[in-house]
Amino acid sequence: MISEFIDGLLNFHFLQNALITALVIGIVGGAVGCFIILRGMSLMGDAISHAVLPGVAISFILGINFFIGAIIFGLLASTMITYIKSNSIIKSDTAIGITFSSFLALGIILIGVANSSTDLFHILFGNILAVQDMDMWITIIVSLLVLASIFFFMLFPEEMEVKSIFGKTKRPLDKTSSKVQKRYEQSGLSKQEIDYFRQKMSVVKTQIQEIDETIQSLTKLRIISNRYNTTVTMKDYFKELVAHPEKLPEANLFVHTCVPSLNEMTKVYKELSEQPVKGSETYQTLQELGEKIDLVCATLEEDYLHFQEDKIKKSEAEMDYVNRTIKE
Repeated sequence: MISEFIDGLLNFHFLQNALITALVIGIVGGAVGCFIILRGMSLMGDAISHAVLPGVAISFILGINFFIGAIIFGLLASTMITYIKSNSIIKSDTAIGITFSSFLALGIILIGVANSSTDLFHILFGNILAVQDMDMWITIIVSLLVLASIFFFMLFPEEMEVKSIFGKTKRPLDKTSSKVQKRYEQSGLSKQEIDYFRQKMSVVKTQIQEIDETIQSLTKLRIISNRYNTTVTMKDYFKELVAHPEKLPEANLFVHTCVPSLNEMTKVYKELSEQPVKGSETYQTLQELGEKIDLVCATLEEDYLHFQEDKIKKSEAEMDYVNRTIKE
């Protein structure tokens, strides 16, 4: 079977196009997928692929290239998802589900109205064996541009950062003292890394303050926080990072997952708790949300202990040395 595949690959041009295109898409999809997963938007790829259906239908009705309609509705879908997420308490995965199901339904209706004989399956999933030379080269060029963008984003995060049209403006940073600036430089950080670190810490500080205020306003959240000493842990973690900025890569879970998630979930919990009328579904949601908050607090405590592991080992070694010295 393998020999037949290799023989067909050497003899049939469409198989070569399909293999090259699949490899390129696999590489760039994996790279982009890492960012999508970290942002909690794993459904985005599925959503965009379904959201282009109305664009394809309208393109068929107007007699224009399918690619144009697909691009327009793909961008429209991503804009709507960002808008819903930024202007409501709805989470990103829920916003994605709302958008792609709506666009999919609209596309099916438009195809029915247009009396098109277009195969819906091929529009949604395509057929990689039908890839032409032009399609393959477009895929390669776009993939190279995407990979280049990711590469430059990793090298120059501040310069490549794009502000969302629905996002909040950055808070201006206070001027650092010469002592603090010297400590940053002694940590081996470049000017760009220092600016990124200060901006990130400013966001984390605000989030910790908001979490603390929300926790103190609700008895249930105070109980969970006291169980894991969450408020004190977050503040100590923050102080450690400020004192040792070079350790920021070790605190990815704290900075990018635990604190933002806890801030969002506690806000939603407070909003649901303050509703004057609550049904059984609301109480069920509050219970599930409380369990998730409990899990994040436990994860935060465990991550802080892991972050402090080297310091704890060093302290234990010093204590052992002191004890041996005293005995001698």
